[in-house]
Amino acid sequence: MRQCLAVSRRLSNAAGFLAICCLFAGSTPSQARAQGVNKETTERGRKMLAQIRKDLKEFYYDTTYQGFDIDARFEIADSAIRSARDPNHMLAIIADYVHELKDSHTNFYPPSKVARIDYGFTSGFFGDSLFITSVKKGSDAEKKGLKRGDVVLQFEAFKPDRKTFNTVRYVYYALSPRERLQLQVRSTDSAQRQLNIEAKVTMGERIIDYDDPIQRTRAIDEYDAAVRRPDHYYMSLGDSVLLWRMPSFAVGTDGVDAMMKRAKKHRSVVLDLRNNGGGLVSTMLHLVGHFFDREVPVYDLKTRKKNEPMIAKPRSKEPYRGMLVILINSNSASASEITSRIMQLEGRAVIVGDRSAGLVTTAYSLPREVGFTQVLSYTVQVSISDVVMPDGQRLEHIGVTPDHMIIPTGADMAARRDPAMAKALSVVGVTISPEEAGMFFRPQPKKGDSK
Repeated sequence: MRQCLAVSRRLSNAAGFLAICCLFAGSTPSQARAQGVNKETTERGRKMLAQIRKDLKEFYYDTTYQGFDIDARFEIADSAIRSARDPNHMLAIIADYVHELKDSHTNFYPPSKVARIDYGFTSGFFGDSLFITSVKKGSDAEKKGLKRGDVVLQFEAFKPDRKTFNTVRYVYYALSPRERLQLQVRSTDSAQRQLNIEAKVTMGERIIDYDDPIQRTRAIDEYDAAVRRPDHYYMSLGDSVLLWRMPSFAVGTDGVDAMMKRAKKHRSVVLDLRNNGGGLVSTMLHLVGHFFDREVPVYDLKTRKKNEPMIAKPRSKEPYRGMLVILINSNSASASEITSRIMQLEGRAVIVGDRSAGLVTTAYSLPREVGFTQVLSYTVQVSISDVVMPDGQRLEHIGVTPDHMIIPTGADMAARRDPAMAKALSVVGVTISPEEAGMFFRPQPKKGDSK
């Protein structure tokens, strides 16, 4: 198991998690309601719960479990599973058991649904407001008039709050997706409207039969698409600035080395870590090492047994000495947060954008199975260590505050303007409008792409 700083989108400090699940229990798809919880399903749930407790006891970095009585709470959850109303309620009970640890990287990811649910839009926080960031062409969301740049005032029964909304997101997108959503939104002209959006339901296969040529071809196509997706995006503004967008740290170091070779041909680098949810510790340390001619203590790793300093070692005799600006936003998490903060603490980079996610621990992702003839796969993610920066501060639940706080408006998003990129370029001496900055890295539209 490799140490990973991959982001979890279930926020850890929301109260009443099980109550959130129960609020919409009546809107469960009819097929799930009719199914009920038979004895076999109940036993599977209890086995999942028992395995999760075992994994927490073996791997969780804090042996006091942050004051959480892991055994007493297990007995309560185990009893609740026996009287669960339906499978979704049972999964919510298991998720609530994990959620009470209030740890961003300790999570329960339930067995995959046979049907995939697509709401037809994406959203994200900018400042303290939840904005629609894209709407899929041909979706019911588009037909109902949802637009990029709309502010979400109400998401079903919940008013979006940056501190707690990822709990809601986890429930609706991972734990128990809905066939329809009700949103109250405000458009860029300040008009408010209520939308009832039907999700696109795509039936899948619980078991993939590789002897079936259709299923085999689909699996190969999905693999090819993932393999061919670039790890890095870049463009040069002459020899003055290299624009580098890095979507994830879950990549190898060879690509980082190649990008740094390009960087040395430029006087400045703008590293775009917006929406970068983290990845491999090794890649993050490797990247940081390219900017120093000495060993840099990046953070202390607090585990069950010891505190271990994580050191970035210089990657060459001549590190990159040009100016560095890093872009972050509310979706920048884990490794991207640590990278930004250590560069900020060392005075090596200027940080531009929005406050980062504050989701920073290292974790194991543990694939698990339950059943014999009919096997259900699920995943338990467990934090194995905490992260303390050289200034003695944690980033968990706090995040990184930029040197220049630049938050786009709904009108900026609707017009695809990028004021944060424009500001980053101004820091390195390049004057460009937010409209021009919004053209960088914009993908060519394809059939079915988000608008």
